[in-house]
Amino acid sequence: MAVIGIDFDNTIACYDQLIFDEALKRGLIAPETTASKTVIRDAIRERDDGEMEWRLLQPVIYGRCISRATVFAGVTDFLQRRHAARDDIHIVSHKTRISRYDPDKLDLRRAAREWIKGMKLEQYLVSGDRAAFFESTSGSKVKRVASLGCEIFIDDLPETLTHQDFPPNVNKILFDPHNQHKTTADIYRCQSWQQIKETVATTLGR
Repeated sequence: MAVIGIDFDNTIACYDQLIFDEALKRGLIAPETTASKTVIRDAIRERDDGEMEWRLLQPVIYGRCISRATVFAGVTDFLQRRHAARDDIHIVSHKTRISRYDPDKLDLRRAAREWIKGMKLEQYLVSGDRAAFFESTSGSKVKRVASLGCEIFIDDLPETLTHQDFPPNVNKILFDPHNQHKTTADIYRCQSWQQIKETVATTLGR
């Protein structure tokens, strides 16, 4: 049995098309913009009022409209396989509970938990309150990874995996579906969940 931690936003939950649709509707991007969260974020931030526009968009994406997010291809297959192997799987995410820029003050953590349940993913996670942890800072996120005793952690952000407090004994997997990041010596970089499944199987020897 292994302990596996997985980030949530843009690692399990895919917002690319949702962000594209909402940004285009608000006139924040051109129609030819690539439907990638990172590309869209950077394009919005280039606007004169871009940083604020991006902040205002986030509670829409991660709260009010989260039901339109999709599960990345291969995630469910990966979870099924590791669950069958009796691995303990936890979601560990840096997620604010309520955005200061949201007039409706929606609970973003509750929205994420409801999405996980709606997508029928909770059956593959550790049961109860330990299935998903939503932390207020990136520092508390990596400390949670350490406290859970994760042998493997999967994230779409290099800055998480290279955080100064990230536990050194954890196998790091960077999910990079748009091939946007450089390869580094101590991080496995995967462009699909099929690659992640194969990498984890090789790392664990099963």
